[in-house]
Amino acid sequence: MDVQVRVAQVRVPVASGQSLEEAARTARYGALADLAKECGATWVLLGQHADDQAESLMLALSRGAGLPGLSGMGASFERNGMRFARPLLHLSAATLRAYVEVSGTGLVDDPSNSDHRFTRNRIRGVLMPAWERCFPGFRDRLLRSMGHAAQAQRLLDELARSDLADIGVPPRLKPLQALSRDRQTNALRHWLRAHEARWVQVPCTVKVSGWSTAPTYN
Repeated sequence: MDVQVRVAQVRVPVASGQSLEEAARTARYGALADLAKECGATWVLLGQHADDQAESLMLALSRGAGLPGLSGMGASFERNGMRFARPLLHLSAATLRAYVEVSGTGLVDDPSNSDHRFTRNRIRGVLMPAWERCFPGFRDRLLRSMGHAAQAQRLLDELARSDLADIGVPPRLKPLQALSRDRQTNALRHWLRAHEARWVQVPCTVKVSGWSTAPTYN
C-alpha cells in the first residue's frame, strides 16, 4: 500500500504506586506523539473499540471511580503536544475482526492479551464473557450509561468553571466557604485536575464552613 512504517522502542520505568499498564500507556503515547511530530502529522488515530470502552467501565467500577472514570475513554484528547482520536469506539471487537477476516488482511493477536496477571485481561477473558451470557448485547447499554456519566461530568465541569470564576484561581477560602459542601468539592476537584494534580490520602482534619472531616481522596 506504499505506506511508510515507523517503529519506536520504549523503556517503561514504573514509579512507586504506579501499575505497569499505566507506565506502559504513558510511554506508548509519548512515543506515538514523537513519531507523529517527526512525520509532520497533526492527529494520531487510535484503534480502541467498543469492547475496550466496556472494559474501561468495568475497570473503573472495580476501583470505585467517580464520573470521570465512569465516562470511559473520550473520542479525542490532547497529550504530549499531539491530538489523538479514537474513531472506532462505536464498533465492537467482533465487527472489526470480521472485517479484517473478510478483507483477507493478516490478523495478529498480541500474546500478552491472554495474560490474566493484568486486571484488564481478566476482565476481558473472564468477566466480559460472563456478562455476555447473562446480558446479551450488554455493550450498547454500558456505552449508553457511559454517555450519561460523561454528560453529567460536563455539567459538573461547567458548574465548577462558573464557581471558580467567582471564587478565584487558586480558590480563595472565604468565597469557597460560601458554597455548599458538594460545590466546594466539585470546584476543588476541577481545579486540581486542571493542574494535573492527584488526590492523595491526607493524615489531617479539614475544616471548611463549620464542618470537619478527615477525608480520603482518590
